[in-house]
Amino acid sequence: GKGLDDIDLGQLEGVPYDIKVFTGDKSNAGTSARVFIHLYGPERPANSREKELNSGRMWLEKASFDRNKTAAFRVHCPDLLSPLTKIDIGHDNSGVGPGWFLSKVVVTCPITGIRQTFQCNDWLARDEGDKKIERTLFEDLDARSKDKTKIPYLMTIYTSDVANAGTDSKV
Repeated sequence: GKGLDDIDLGQLEGVPYDIKVFTGDKSNAGTSARVFIHLYGPERPANSREKELNSGRMWLEKASFDRNKTAAFRVHCPDLLSPLTKIDIGHDNSGVGPGWFLSKVVVTCPITGIRQTFQCNDWLARDEGDKKIERTLFEDLDARSKDKTKIPYLMTIYTSDVANAGTDSKV
């Protein structure tokens, strides 16, 4: 079976998070590697089985992490984690140019309206700086802001199984 770290939680319904990933403006700053993020929520009480709520590792697919560009994602997590306590972000070191200069990550939870900024301004590269390809980032509290909250609804429509119950009209 798959472990939590292997599940693409972005494909499941749940609490939405909008993530913007900012690649820095340096030579060869972009990456061809697969990028992941791991969101961590508030710590749980000492008697809890889990130390903290978290999203598990989520791969940020179908995007380009190019020099001086921003990649945007909407992911869904099973739990309300906002406000986040930290994030892990990194890559699998794959592709022709895996080294990456990450400027910052901004995470917004539409349900709470909380927008959090996680500064990096460092390389995630085997051939630059401290040679790390994964980093734990903490919030820049001075940059926190609050937007109007939005409550998501999941609606399921059931059509009866009696004859001619369906329609091809716009609903």
